[in-house]
Amino acid sequence: MNFDAHPLLVLKQLRQHYGDAVSCTFSVYEYQPQSIDDKRQSFSVKISEVTYAWLESVLAGLPPKVELALHSNVILEGKTLHIPMVDFATRSRAQLPKLKEFLGQKIVDSILWFDSGRSFHGYAATLITEIEWIELMGRLLLANKPNQTPLTDPRWVGHRLIAGYSALRWSCNTRQYIQIPQLVTVP
Repeated sequence: MNFDAHPLLVLKQLRQHYGDAVSCTFSVYEYQPQSIDDKRQSFSVKISEVTYAWLESVLAGLPPKVELALHSNVILEGKTLHIPMVDFATRSRAQLPKLKEFLGQKIVDSILWFDSGRSFHGYAATLITEIEWIELMGRLLLANKPNQTPLTDPRWVGHRLIAGYSALRWSCNTRQYIQIPQLVTVP
């Protein structure tokens, strides 16, 4: 598998900026359509240990129908911070720039977009505080204008607010998903 276009790129950028003191959170989960429950088994990994070999090993070891996700919440110097994440609601790449007015310059300047097969996932290669994360989630909901096709997935935002962190899939181990997320350019 080619990991050069995988969301692992975001963690490589974060490591370059923040160093090896970052501890990342991942989870394994089974997708349950239209469920309110979000049952996951979470685990922490030092950012320096999240390598191509580590990811290949974790993906190869996933049981059938189980997916791997990166969480937004990281620990740096004893503080919980968040990686800004977005789950886009449409397949239209041309719609991605519309989120710029809602994300704020700090996030827009560092965001990388990945085609997840059914939608786009966005990650900003910067860290934000818990308060900034909550504001970001509210902004993602406000990006969805009345009587228009949503830009962001409101169910994803709801699940993530309930959980207290964002999470985006890094694998493709069930029929629900089409592909492992791959880096795309934005018009």
